[in-house]
Amino acid sequence: MDIQEFPQNDVVGDSILPEILYVFLFFYKKLGQIENFHQS
Repeated sequence: MDIQEFPQNDVVGDSILPEILYVFLFFYKKLGQIENFHQS
């Protein structure tokens, strides 16, 4: 039973990681734009 649960956890992890990266890059770009705005 436990062995069958591992593939499901891997699939969930693979689907969540890209979303975290996209959100991180989204906010990182926004912070970069704010910094550039203050510099100019």
